[in-house]
Amino acid sequence: MPTDDLTYWTESYSFDRNGVLTIKVSGSDGGTLWTGAIAFEPTHADYGFWRWVVRSPRRRQGLKHGAEISELRRQYARRWRFW
Repeated sequence: MPTDDLTYWTESYSFDRNGVLTIKVSGSDGGTLWTGAIAFEPTHADYGFWRWVVRSPRRRQGLKHGAEISELRRQYARRWRFW
């Protein structure tokens, strides 16, 4: 499942004692709307990105989907370019 096609409810997240980040998500499948959650293990390729998003009150504000996620990914990539 392409995770950028989901809508992320980034104000609704949690970390468990093992560091797993869980974020509420919603989407549609054949016209049926659904809501659930996606969990990112610390070893997941997107873990650092989503951790960076939810740790900032400014970045986690509001729902995230499509172009907003793409822009956040650009910002995250720029963040590492100067190191």
